[in-house]
Amino acid sequence: MIRIPSKADKQLAQLKDALRILAWQTYKSENDVNGLDGYAQFQQEWQSNEIQQMPLPKLEKFIRSLGYSQEELLDNRSHYYERRQLVTVA
Repeated sequence: MIRIPSKADKQLAQLKDALRILAWQTYKSENDVNGLDGYAQFQQEWQSNEIQQMPLPKLEKFIRSLGYSQEELLDNRSHYYERRQLVTVA
């Protein structure tokens, strides 16, 4: 079955991914994790986090409550993947 996500679905997925990146960066620093060590544990916790069940309006409200804008999170996400691409290429 071919499914074409709506613009809202795509935005929701990108915002969740941006929060995952932010959470992973924090998790690594708080748990003295290097590289991908500990990612399996993080991923397990991330998948069970309430964020996974949030619809877009609730997620947007949650993001605002953290003091972030959607643009900030998406910009951070873009930079994360750019840096990751540079490491992969090098």
